[in-house]
Order: sequence, then structure tokens, then C-alpha cells
Amino acid sequence: MEIQISLKHPNILSLYGWFHDSERVILILEYAHNGELYKELSKRGRFSEKQAAT
Repeated sequence: MEIQISLKHPNILSLYGWFHDSERVILILEYAHNGELYKELSKRGRFSEKQAAT
């Protein structure tokens, strides 16, 4: 978690904090205004090399 918190990059969501209980870990992340990458990948099947790089 400490590494993720220290990452600063425009293509990586910022991790502001985290906490846990007996069943799960909760991450406090920057808002992703375009949604989840997984949803886009599921719709398209795969990304071109250019799309994956940007």
C-alpha cells in the first residue's frame, strides 16, 4: 500500500488511504471519471497497441 500511495502518474489512480475490517480491505481512490478500465476492455475485447499506451 505504501508504494501505491507514493505513485504519482497521470495514468494511475491516486490512492489516498485504506483501511480494513475482518473481511475486506477498503481503498480510498481518486475518482475515475471515465469509469473502469475492465469495463472498456470487456466491451472491446482488446486494445490496440496505441490505445494501450495512452
